Amino acid sequence: MVTTLRKTGVSLTILAILAAGLVMLQVPDVSDIVETLHAIEHHGVDAVRARQGLKACEPDDLRVKICPSEKYGLALAFWCNPDGAVLCPGAYTTIAGIEKTAFIRPCKQWRNCQ
Repeated sequence: MVTTLRKTGVSLTILAILAAGLVMLQVPDVSDIVETLHAIEHHGVDAVRARQGLKACEPDDLRVKICPSEKYGLALAFWCNPDGAVLCPGAYTTIAGIEKTAFIRPCKQWRNCQ
């Protein structure tokens, strides 16, 4: 049983390292995100402000997180999170940087891929 647990742990570690390496090679720059109509159609002015907030974000405040989803596969969450902020502008994109949507929401939700 210990051997099985070790094999599983090693396998998961290897997969995590490979996934991180793959994503690190492909994470687009926030300025390279390809905007789509979905965000504007569904979130209107909120999407416009979120995009502007991301583009104006200071490099030290920009966050990116890999967000797994059973429905959509892997996505990237980009958000601007200055110290003390409660609401953060952000966007979800594909791994290739195609915008899925953009809006402003509580910073905690971006961190938790919600």
